[in-house]
Amino acid sequence: PAASHDPGAPRAPGNRSPRRGRPSPAVCGASESGMATQTRNVKWVRGLPALINVDGFRFARRWPLARHARARELRAQLVERLGVPASGPACEPPGPVFVLTHSHSDHTDGLTSDFRHRIHATPVTAALVNEQLGVPLDQFVTVAVSKPGRVRPVQVCSGVEMIMLDAHHCPGAGMPVFLCRELRACVFHCGDMRASARAVAEWRQVLLEWGPVDTGLTGPGPVRPPLCRVSLVYLDSTYLTPRVGGSAHQWDFPPRAAVLAALSGVARREMAQWRRNSGSGSGGSGSSSGGGSS
Repeated sequence: PAASHDPGAPRAPGNRSPRRGRPSPAVCGASESGMATQTRNVKWVRGLPALINVDGFRFARRWPLARHARARELRAQLVERLGVPASGPACEPPGPVFVLTHSHSDHTDGLTSDFRHRIHATPVTAALVNEQLGVPLDQFVTVAVSKPGRVRPVQVCSGVEMIMLDAHHCPGAGMPVFLCRELRACVFHCGDMRASARAVAEWRQVLLEWGPVDTGLTGPGPVRPPLCRVSLVYLDSTYLTPRVGGSAHQWDFPPRAAVLAALSGVARREMAQWRRNSGSGSGGSGSSSGGGSS
């Protein structure tokens, strides 16, 4: 993964937004195989005072030592700010916390019915994984998707809260965003997503209402000074980059609206043809019955 940024650590030179001249979030991840990344350092989140794993069930028992060391450092900073003696068990990062973005197999890799840790996921994702993989429903901590005006944060562990943004991908797909208010640390981890202009505006509004977290994106400003900015973004999306050896336009898809319009046209033509065939083949009563059932 690319170099990234922890709160309190120096930023890499040149990592600045050309539009505003402000530091831009560091980025990790990026799949080049046409599937989600299967790399331990992308699945175990850094920059937070806890051990958090997103879609990395195959690495459930092996977290990077650097992640644990950095989480311990941040935990010490957190307990000190909370007025707790920064020594002993209080400095040990809580976790591991497991989060599942959606139910597609490249993101559930390593997840089986005998997985014994609690999993944070949306209700739809929990139901699908229960049906597909047999993971008991009581293993899940369900997290409602946050929308503008309906922000639904949950505390995943001591000092860290999380919301799920709507990924606009498959049913139940979400994108977890983690926030430690005391350390002003915010980490965004996405699985597969559809980043249309409408979706980006929705995500920005939710973050402004929640933190408020300044996303650095264009739009109306927050109603109060932002708590922090997104410091680290994990992009674990299948179609983020071209395939290895592929063209630069390997994953150029038509807009969703154009696809839906084309499919609707196909459906209307097929239904019209079906009605004509039904009417000519079965008489008046058959046509009436067929029309009613359609």
